[in-house]
Amino acid sequence: SAAAAAAAAAAAAGGTWDKNRMWKVVNLGTDKARTLPLVSRPEPFAPGVGRAPAEEIVVRWLRDGEVVEQVGHSKKMRGYMVMPVRLAGERANSSPEAAITGFVTRRLVDKTRHGPEDVWFVELRNGMEADRGDRRRPQQRRRQGGMDEA
Repeated sequence: SAAAAAAAAAAAAGGTWDKNRMWKVVNLGTDKARTLPLVSRPEPFAPGVGRAPAEEIVVRWLRDGEVVEQVGHSKKMRGYMVMPVRLAGERANSSPEAAITGFVTRRLVDKTRHGPEDVWFVELRNGMEADRGDRRRPQQRRRQGGMDEA
């Protein structure tokens, strides 16, 4: 099952996953060439590249505005970051075992190769889009903030 595959991937990626990271799909638009598949095994399929997954491994096609919860560690594969996810909102309606899970390509590994249109996920914190540069630990922000006041 896809849930078992996601759990196995999280375990294989090294340890348990204790974070609660939510990601929102963006920049896909209505162009059929820019589709983002949720697949049953960890393989990269980026929007607009022309490489499409076989239909039997597609769990679901994601659209702009949909939110996924990261359930394990991301893994570098063929120049992309692939992460195990669960479709957000599914858990409230059913048991965790019945939730829609799989793997999705988060981004290119080489951040210098892509522009704004090549970003198809933004991280959500407290339901709001998070700043990409604001990934420091809270104590680092407090320390820096304290030095600004002096």
